[in-house]
Amino acid sequence: MTPPVFCLFRLLPVLFLLIGTRAMAQVEVTQVRVRQVNSQRIEIIYNIRGNLPGDSVYVYAQNRQGRVLLPGKAYITGDLGMNIIPGPNRRVYWNLLGNGYEVEGEIRATVLVKRTGLNPPRPAAVTQSPRPVPIRPEAVTTEPTRPPSTPAVADTTGLPRQRRAGPGWALLSVVAPGIGNIFVQTPRPVIGFRPMVTVGCYGLMAYGLIQRQQSREQYRLYEQQRNVTEAEPFYDQANQLHQRYYIATRAAAVVWATDVVLTFLRGVRNTRQPAPGVSWHPGWQAGQPTVVLQYSF
Repeated sequence: MTPPVFCLFRLLPVLFLLIGTRAMAQVEVTQVRVRQVNSQRIEIIYNIRGNLPGDSVYVYAQNRQGRVLLPGKAYITGDLGMNIIPGPNRRVYWNLLGNGYEVEGEIRATVLVKRTGLNPPRPAAVTQSPRPVPIRPEAVTTEPTRPPSTPAVADTTGLPRQRRAGPGWALLSVVAPGIGNIFVQTPRPVIGFRPMVTVGCYGLMAYGLIQRQQSREQYRLYEQQRNVTEAEPFYDQANQLHQRYYIATRAAAVVWATDVVLTFLRGVRNTRQPAPGVSWHPGWQAGQPTVVLQYSF
């Protein structure tokens, strides 16, 4: 055997060892944090290392009742799918409200990595909630290799359009009481009996104006009478009609103003983000003591 060929055969075990070590490289996903951006969207932040360009990163979540929340392609964007650069603070934006889920309550997000190489490592999932619940980091996991499939990667050209539920809807309640309040309800508009507020306000106003017109007619008849005995019934009738006008129009004004104020306050509350708080307590992960952080939003 010639020396070059002999050297090549001696190097083969080393090459196989390097290839096997590369194939068994661990993908590590750590420090997954979930932050509520507003009343519609959440932001999932995570650190990742050891992944390859062909590995696929995807997420899902669970609510407090244990229901699995799967992201739709049109409602999630950010560092998902293939060609994710390893490093800290990878970000994913998910429009839960547009996806048909409520943002309020406990949400636990899970980040998974699908390997494309040989001998994929054990899957890793780290979860956390954006509401006042403790962050519970768990062991990092990946799924075994499956046939190529379309990853859940959203269009990164922009985030989905958000529904506005701010105080500006109070202007609609000025024109149509009850209607503006429909559009400040979350997570989606709620009609209910609110159109009856519009009908009631305009009905009371119309009734009051009719009573005022009749009161003026009775008062004119009262002035045309020649003696007190004949004039008194017209005066009493004019008085009663005027009282009905006064009560009906004032009641309509109170309901009207109340609806405008409530709509404005609800809109302000929808746009306000509470100040976050942080607390910690000891925990246990993968057989090692850890510190569990609790974020309150």
